Amino acid sequence: MPILILPLLSRDVDSLDHPAAAEYRKMLEEGAKAYGGQLTTFAIDHGVIACGLTSDEMVRDMLADMAAQGISVDVVPDKEAFGKEARKILDERRRRG
Repeated sequence: MPILILPLLSRDVDSLDHPAAAEYRKMLEEGAKAYGGQLTTFAIDHGVIACGLTSDEMVRDMLADMAAQGISVDVVPDKEAFGKEARKILDERRRRG
């Protein structure tokens, strides 16, 4: 199951308790449910969201939507790879601002 790295929120959103993070998490949970799947991973670091979803169809649709909006999304193949790559990806996203 892939983990999507989404640079969607402002840099000051750096806590799962932040209202913007909570709202986005709820949206992902509801979307996953609508696709017959689940949100399995949700983390945030300076506005960059990492999320894992069990619905391949939802992941494909999200990637297509982000591409149409010109938003660059990193995809990590699984939780093990995410653990290895997360810091590097998040640091790069923060540098890009």
